Amino acid sequence: MRTVVVTDPPRADFAQVDVLAAFGVATVHEALGRTGCLGPGIRPVHLGSRIAGTAVTVLSWPGDNLMIHVAVEQCRPGDVLVVATTSPSTDGMFGELFATALQHRGVRGLVIDAGVRDVAELHAMEFPVWSAAVCAQGTVKATPGAVNVPVTIGGQVIRPGDAIIADDDGVMCVPRGRVPNAVAASHAREEKEEATRAAFRRGELGLDRYGLRDRLPGMGIEYVTYADYEAERAAEDGAARVTDRHGGGGGGDGVGGDGVRCMLMRGGTSKGAYFRADDLPSDPAERDDLLLRVMGTPDPRQIDGIGGAHPLTSKVAVVSRSDAADADVDYLFLQLGVDEPTVGDRQNCGNLLAGIGPFAVERGLVEPGAAETIVRIRMLNSGSIATATFATPGGRPEYAGGTAISGVPGTAAPILLDFEGTEGSATGALLPTGRVRDVIDGIEVTCVDNGMPVVVAAASDFGVTGDETPAELEERLGDRVQSLRVQAGRLMGLGDVTGASVPKTTLVAPPRAGGTIGTRTFIPLRVHASIGVLGAVTVATAVLLDGAVGHDLAELPVLGEPLGIEHPTGRLDVDIRLDAGDGGVPRVRRAAIVRTARKLFDGTVFPRPPGAPHGT
Repeated sequence: MRTVVVTDPPRADFAQVDVLAAFGVATVHEALGRTGCLGPGIRPVHLGSRIAGTAVTVLSWPGDNLMIHVAVEQCRPGDVLVVATTSPSTDGMFGELFATALQHRGVRGLVIDAGVRDVAELHAMEFPVWSAAVCAQGTVKATPGAVNVPVTIGGQVIRPGDAIIADDDGVMCVPRGRVPNAVAASHAREEKEEATRAAFRRGELGLDRYGLRDRLPGMGIEYVTYADYEAERAAEDGAARVTDRHGGGGGGDGVGGDGVRCMLMRGGTSKGAYFRADDLPSDPAERDDLLLRVMGTPDPRQIDGIGGAHPLTSKVAVVSRSDAADADVDYLFLQLGVDEPTVGDRQNCGNLLAGIGPFAVERGLVEPGAAETIVRIRMLNSGSIATATFATPGGRPEYAGGTAISGVPGTAAPILLDFEGTEGSATGALLPTGRVRDVIDGIEVTCVDNGMPVVVAAASDFGVTGDETPAELEERLGDRVQSLRVQAGRLMGLGDVTGASVPKTTLVAPPRAGGTIGTRTFIPLRVHASIGVLGAVTVATAVLLDGAVGHDLAELPVLGEPLGIEHPTGRLDVDIRLDAGDGGVPRVRRAAIVRTARKLFDGTVFPRPPGAPHGT
């Protein structure tokens, strides 16, 4: 980060900015195509304020308010001070004394992606504040940062001089050059809303005004009486209980036509079978045998099961209510073999993780929100926590949307995954060998674990460019990769990994398409068609480490921007924040990513009968 103070940034026209304040955040946000919102994490400290002003931006280190002191001098009447930190912080970096100085200079308010304190005094002063936290914890004034440079809050880039609008609904940013367009579009939006408001006062329904009524049948929505609904639900419940949940024997083994309730979902760039834990045998050995028969393993084609003849489509998620205080549901990931009858639980799967929240709502494991649901998920494979945030209009998961992810055709609704405690997920340490670099078979590697144990090596050290197709790499490098990862497994404390699915091996190369780093990932010997979520998180972490393999190949983004991990079918953007830890070993402060998921079918799956011959 360049420690700089830019003294004369151009500002949006104050007269037009004042017009935007009158419209408010929700109207301007809608008028600009639902862009610019800083998200639900930035909330008003007190309700009732509505402001707009031009941004003076600050980039500070967490727990250090030195650069806020520097920024006060750069503020003019009509400005809004916008403070971001280099990694998440809840410390009280701003209080009544800062507010006094800013009020004197005509500053209209504060937006800060960290904590504030002196809340009562701020309220009495009528100084509006929007923050990520309220905390009495004090700070230091020691580390240089920057003033009036681009910063990122809630995924939105804010540049000095941009228009900031804030009210009880939150905060949004309008780029300086778009302010005139925002004023015109907001006027049009307000006129449209006033006409709709008048219609609703007359008793007109939204179903008719928006032309929704005629669309309902095509969407599968039907009107039924209460009596008919209860009768249909009773019939469906009876059909779903085709097993006795394996508590008294006889159910779910495929004999006599019995099946198991199952939902097949695409999660990220993987596909898997999702089960409630109480729909499966409680004994792990019985459970694994059942799942192998469900998938059609062992058979390279998995022709007699629902597996897709590839590790990316031979996956299972087992979900249950959690008894942990910091989690809503527990998620166990199982990687099933394709041509070998193996079931592995030594790793997480961040792709199937994308479907856990919606599945939990579908199965009644969590109560949905009216518009959005947040589910805290304990990943049993590692004990770490992930938080999934996704849309649930009307209390039902929304799968359709406009978010595209590389490796998946079309678009779907976004699912935000925020990870906690992924550092050392399987090995107990971010750098499980205790070193940034090791040498195996004459090749320099970095062994790292931030949600997934991965061996990172330069593609050029294997005599390849990193642009080859997965099939080419499997044919040329399979034996060498196996030797490398087996030795790395011992160094990482994983023991004999000859038949295990971890560690993964990722070959890195310079980026080719504007990302941070190019990758090809072996899982463990097939090459991934894209890259796993937690594999991408781990590789992104590695290239941020000074001295790690790939660090010198990476095109690192501006501080606060996500890292683009390029893979065979596109790229995956990952937000990683690191801090210096004890003894110079970095600590992971945040890992987040956006994925999508889609329900493919929900019903009953019928396993191959026990002892039946399988394909070869």
